[in-house]
Amino acid sequence: MADQYKDIDVIDMFKSLFKLWWLLLLFGLIGASASFYNAKYRLEPLYLGQTVMFIGKDPNSIGEFNYKNLQIGESLIVDYIELISTRQVGNAVIEKLDLDITLEELNEKVSVDAMEDSRFLTILVLDEDPYVAADIANAVSEILTVRVVELIGIKNIQIIDHAIPMLEKVSPSVARDTVVGGFVGGVFAIMILFIRYTLDNKIRSTEEVEAISGVSIIGSTLYEKNVKLITEESDKRALAHEQYSIIKTNLHFMEVDTKNKVFLMVSSKRNEGKSMTISNLALEFAESGYSTLLIDCDFKKPSIHTLFGFKNGVGLSNLIVDNLELPQVLEEHPFNQNLKIVTSGPMLSDSIKLLDSQTMKDFIGKVKLEYDIVLMDSSPLNLVSDALILSTLSDAVICIASTKTSKKDDFHEMFKTLRKVSSNVVGIIMTMEKNELKT
Repeated sequence: MADQYKDIDVIDMFKSLFKLWWLLLLFGLIGASASFYNAKYRLEPLYLGQTVMFIGKDPNSIGEFNYKNLQIGESLIVDYIELISTRQVGNAVIEKLDLDITLEELNEKVSVDAMEDSRFLTILVLDEDPYVAADIANAVSEILTVRVVELIGIKNIQIIDHAIPMLEKVSPSVARDTVVGGFVGGVFAIMILFIRYTLDNKIRSTEEVEAISGVSIIGSTLYEKNVKLITEESDKRALAHEQYSIIKTNLHFMEVDTKNKVFLMVSSKRNEGKSMTISNLALEFAESGYSTLLIDCDFKKPSIHTLFGFKNGVGLSNLIVDNLELPQVLEEHPFNQNLKIVTSGPMLSDSIKLLDSQTMKDFIGKVKLEYDIVLMDSSPLNLVSDALILSTLSDAVICIASTKTSKKDDFHEMFKTLRKVSSNVVGIIMTMEKNELKT
């Protein structure tokens, strides 16, 4: 299981690509537009001049054709192609046509096409002037025939078709270049998205969470910044009510609300929606008639008091350090008498020692008898060991995973740590972005 979550899910990868279809379209349009502009306005048009030649017997010689002649002709093609690119032929062409170009520039314009098992040779020339292209092709073929005679003493190559000016340009093709540019832009976008996908360590789906943890998803909630609790503006929070009702129902069918009374909610790091989720879950239990106690055990960065609008002058830290009684630190929800809240209180310098104290154990044992449901919020497990201590005091652990911020490595490490102390992890709640929720 340790490496299972690192495998690339091809289906999930294509889903991610599909979600970013606009990026593929954007890069495709950029590539097509750039290629269109380049072909239409920047590149000079090129025209083709071509001469067809044939390698065979000397037409003035008398004799029968045989297979040996064919073999000799085919072998000479390679030599003649090399001869065309020599300085001897190139300089002669430049001098004959009085061209204002270098030998290297001439060789860039000239190419040779020779079909396999054939003695036909085609000299191809590309130039910005169709007449110059035809002149160069003819000059190369004519000078080649002269040089061949000088080299081997016989005329065994002849011109079949002289080049004529072709006034239709062969390059660039605006339509073709535009299509190719769009395709290249789309491929480039796919490469970027693939690299982004493979390097991205963020949790993307419920399937990934279950594969990493081996624990079932018991519900999903909407990830919202600065969101209000479900008791506020209840008519506008119907979706949130439904989400937390599903979570409560799933816990009921698992019978954890009767067998297990003390729940700890943990996350791998901050900003995954843990405190908001446990606060709304506490409200949902209370509205369903359960006597519910919500305890803020996050001494590093408490937030429960802020969510409910309480002061944090006296709380759990005072109960442990100053041996206060529960009624002295208890806060009542103004609209629901079934919900009681214990804030964290003043910050503790040695929270682990105090959470692991006998006083804390006695406190949890006492409230377990007095309330139907006890919910504990804690610091992220991968940051400090507070949550690990609290998991040993709870009956069940609920984990939070966020598709917005949770990382696979962090999530895997959290479960690895919980298993070391045999924590009873009963389920996972996903906090998801709005467009990811299924309603």
